[in-house]
Amino acid sequence: MSASASAAAAPTGIAYVKSGAELEFGRIWSSILAIMSDNPPKLVLFASPGHGQGTSTLTAGVALTAAQANAHLRLGLLDANFRSPSLETLFQIPGSPGVVDAISGATDPAELGYSVGVHANLTVIPTGKISTDPLGLLRRDKMGALLTGLISRFDVLLIDTAPVNRYPDAQLLAGMSDAAVLVVDVGRTPREAVAKAKQIIQTGQGNLLGTVLNRRSHPVPTLLYGRA
Repeated sequence: MSASASAAAAPTGIAYVKSGAELEFGRIWSSILAIMSDNPPKLVLFASPGHGQGTSTLTAGVALTAAQANAHLRLGLLDANFRSPSLETLFQIPGSPGVVDAISGATDPAELGYSVGVHANLTVIPTGKISTDPLGLLRRDKMGALLTGLISRFDVLLIDTAPVNRYPDAQLLAGMSDAAVLVVDVGRTPREAVAKAKQIIQTGQGNLLGTVLNRRSHPVPTLLYGRA
């Protein structure tokens, strides 16, 4: 199924991007572009130290806000969390075909993705069929080739992935990306866990831009973007 054919199945937006949240998501997006103004990123990885930090929600919010504010940009949002994918639920799109299907050769990468309602310039790509060997997917040359092919379709591709301190996925993907952003729930994450996550990303030769402090106990996330 092509992206254009899938558009009708996608919702017009995500309910949590509202009343003030757009401003915070917009600040994160602007900060990424400002820090890398001399060399704008094409692939931006979002990851967190552990589960439940709000990474998927935040990444989706940034993608929607960026799409609305930059109608000229072709934006992609890729769910590379092969452990616990959630973008298909957030955007109410089919979970397959997706990344796994393309890597296995079952789907043409050019046909991946679902346009998201009024945000015609945003395409969401789900994980696809859940793999019993997620780490093997990332170690194959096909993952790098897939990302190279996808970036030819988009001006910027945002990637959501599994927790850094629990799985090696983010470390491997960081080395394939232009930039990485660490999402941290400051109310529940020890400093040691944050330091460990930063080290893991940097060991994977990831370009860590900074940390988003996500205070998820507030009705609307309070976010702070800072250099790592």
